[in-house]
Amino acid sequence: MEQVRFKSGMEIEKWKYNCINRAVCKIFGVSTAECVNDIRHFVTLPDIAILVEKRYSKFMDKLIDSGDFADLFLANGGQ
Repeated sequence: MEQVRFKSGMEIEKWKYNCINRAVCKIFGVSTAECVNDIRHFVTLPDIAILVEKRYSKFMDKLIDSGDFADLFLANGGQ
């Protein structure tokens, strides 16, 4: 398993580097990547990148639909 080394010298397995994965480990008392992935699947907790992408898309859709985007663009001189 690939390791991540911090400046302090501490090493952890790369799959635990994600704060969500570490929280799942602590909450459910598991210590393997397979268990963490299973739990995340069962509780519908997708990857952080997917969550961020969904929220960004939702934000942009609302911004464009509201018309505030045009005001923001014009307020900045269209640059």
